Amino acid sequence: MTAHSQPLKQQIDMLNQDKVKLQHELDQTQTFLEELKSQYEEEINHRNQLENEFVVTKKDLDDIYLQKVDVESKLESITNEIKYLKQLFEEEIKELQSQIQNAMVTVEMDNNRELEMKNIIDEVKEQYKTMIAKSRDETEQWYKNKIDDIVRQTRKHNDGMKSIKGQIAELTRYAQHVNGEIEALKNQRANLENAVTSAEEQGDQAVQSAKSTVQDLEEALKQAKQDMATKMREYQELMNLKLALDIEIATYRKLLEGEENRMVAQVPPQQVNAINKLAGLLNQGITLPSHIGVSGISVSNNSSLKRPLMIKTIETKDGKVISEVSHFSEK
Repeated sequence: MTAHSQPLKQQIDMLNQDKVKLQHELDQTQTFLEELKSQYEEEINHRNQLENEFVVTKKDLDDIYLQKVDVESKLESITNEIKYLKQLFEEEIKELQSQIQNAMVTVEMDNNRELEMKNIIDEVKEQYKTMIAKSRDETEQWYKNKIDDIVRQTRKHNDGMKSIKGQIAELTRYAQHVNGEIEALKNQRANLENAVTSAEEQGDQAVQSAKSTVQDLEEALKQAKQDMATKMREYQELMNLKLALDIEIATYRKLLEGEENRMVAQVPPQQVNAINKLAGLLNQGITLPSHIGVSGISVSNNSSLKRPLMIKTIETKDGKVISEVSHFSEK
C-alpha cells in the first residue's frame, strides 16, 4: 500500500508546486499590470491637463488675434481719419488762403482804407498762421503718439503671438510625444492583458487538469485502500479459519491419540496386530465384508461394547481461544 501511494503523493506534491508557481506568476503579472494601469492613468491625467492648457492657450491666442484684428482695424480707421483730416486741413488751408487773397484784393481796391486793412490782414494772417501751425503740430503730434502707441501695441501683440505660437508648437510636439507613449502603453497593456488572459486560461486548465488528476489519484488511492482492507479482512478471516481448523485438528488428533492409547491398552496384542493389518487394508482401498475374523476375533459394526466418547468444545475469537469445555458421552 505504501509503495503504491508514494508515486501518487509525489505527483500531488508536484502539481501543488506547479499550482503555487503559476499563482505566483499570476500575482506578479497582475502587480505589473496594476503598475502599468497606474502609469497609464497618470499619463491620461497629464494629457487631459495639457489639453486643458492647450484649450486655454488657444483661447488666449484667439483673444489676442481678435485684439490684433481690432487694433489693425483701429489703425486702419485712424489712418483713414488722418488722411481725411489732412485732406480737410489742406482744404481749410486753401480756403483760408483764398479768403486771404480775396481780402487782399478787396484791400487793394479800397484805397481809402488801405492802411487799416493791411494791418488787419497782417494780424489775421499771423493769427491764422499761428493757429494753423499749432493745430498742425498738435494734430501731427497726436497722430504720431497714437501711431507710436498702436505700433508698440502691435509689436507687443506680435511678440506675444510669437511666444504663444512657440508654446503651441512645443505643446503640440509634447502632445504628439505623449500620444505616442500612450499608444505604446495601450499596445503594451493589450499585450499584457492577452498574456494575463492566456496565463489565466493555462493556469485554469492546469489547475483543472491537476484537480482531475488529484481526484483520479484520490479515487485510485481510495479504491486501493478499500481493496487492501478487503484483502486484509479476507486474510484475517482465513487466518481465523486456519487457526480454528488447526485447533480442531489438534483436538481431534489428541482425541484420536487418547482413544488409540485406551484401545491399545484394552486390546490384546493379537487384536492390535489384526487391527493394524485391517487399517493397512483400508488404506489400500480394499472393501471388507461386514464381519471379518482376525486371529479368532470377530469385529462387527454393531459392537455390543460401549466405549466412552470425549467431546471437547473450543470457542475462539480472532484466532484466540476464549473457552474450552470437555465432556464424555457413552456411544
